[in-house]
Amino acid sequence: MLLSDLLSLLDLKLDADDLWINHFKTDSREITPGDAFIAINDGYKYALDAIKRGAIIIITEKDIDVSSFVLRVDDTVKVLGKIAHYLRLQYEGMVIAITGSTGKSTTKEMLTHLLSKKYKVLSNYGSLNNHIGVPNTLLGIDNSYDYVVLELGTNHPGEIKYLADIVKPDLALITNIGASHIGNFGNKKKILEEKLNIKTPTTILFVNGEDELLNKLDAIKVYKDDYDIVSSPYMMNTALVYEVGTFLGFNPDEIKEDLKDFTNLSSRMNYINIDDITIIDDAYNASFESVLGGLDTIKDYPRKIIVLGDMLELGKYSEKLHQDIYQKINGLSNVILLTIGPETEKLNNKLHFNTLDDIIAYFQNFTFLKGDVIYLKGSHKMELFKLVTPLEEIIKTH
Repeated sequence: MLLSDLLSLLDLKLDADDLWINHFKTDSREITPGDAFIAINDGYKYALDAIKRGAIIIITEKDIDVSSFVLRVDDTVKVLGKIAHYLRLQYEGMVIAITGSTGKSTTKEMLTHLLSKKYKVLSNYGSLNNHIGVPNTLLGIDNSYDYVVLELGTNHPGEIKYLADIVKPDLALITNIGASHIGNFGNKKKILEEKLNIKTPTTILFVNGEDELLNKLDAIKVYKDDYDIVSSPYMMNTALVYEVGTFLGFNPDEIKEDLKDFTNLSSRMNYINIDDITIIDDAYNASFESVLGGLDTIKDYPRKIIVLGDMLELGKYSEKLHQDIYQKINGLSNVILLTIGPETEKLNNKLHFNTLDDIIAYFQNFTFLKGDVIYLKGSHKMELFKLVTPLEEIIKTH
């Protein structure tokens, strides 16, 4: 981008000759000569480091005295969004956006995996799906990419619209409408309204046709039975990817083959097998629907050892939804349930623990049986993923 175009975009003036800006970066450590540094939050503290690495423009909310050109703005996060939107509008390929209460990261990773078999694809790393992560990803966009696949997340009303206005998706997917963050929205209809903001007037929308709210929409509805999919925790995610992949020119047999070597992100239904004992690390996050899905996945194991942490951001619905999960677990056969967290404490489960160390100590004296499954599930802040390595070591030494 030319400096003059940047100044016009931000409605700023600078007495300087025009020059070309190679890239925009928000991490000073990634700066290369000719880049501009956007000092998000406390990023101004790293302005000198950015200059040493070759930054020719510093965009900051603070008055700083440095040798490079400084653009003083009121809000660097909003500036980040404006620049990302400008760069997206220069892009000539297809932008695909994905949202939903659960499964959006898995769907994004799966679709990226499929498209990358033939094309060059840009996608947001992990779950960097918010007002900083999505625009930050778009800072790397250029026409060498055939596709851009972006996950859009929301915790509060208005966030999807903000991101969709930046991204302008050509094609969008909604995985489901669940109870995630329902405490911030009030009810599922409000969550549906929020998710629907992903669609612009020109966006082609694909939705989970088995979701009772999404099924009523004027959109391309997808069902698990539409395709010959091997039973897995990701069946609906896979069906959505099959539908979109077919729409983009892949044939179902090709998709099936290309997805054989797909591996999901860490702590999302990751299976670890040790001496005929299975650990399922599904502890990246937890919503009511994702817990139900996980319980359905493990129901046929001979003995089910469930470590359940709190599901957060459920507001006034929290106690009821935790009770519903508890009843579902009690309806399974041969279950040992361990709970942790103030919300699950209200369940009065016999094996409730205050710390992860207490859970580890419990397993150190536990007798495992061949065929056991240990299922770890809770909101990210519960940090149940930290149990994986200790559990692996305990099982190996038994």
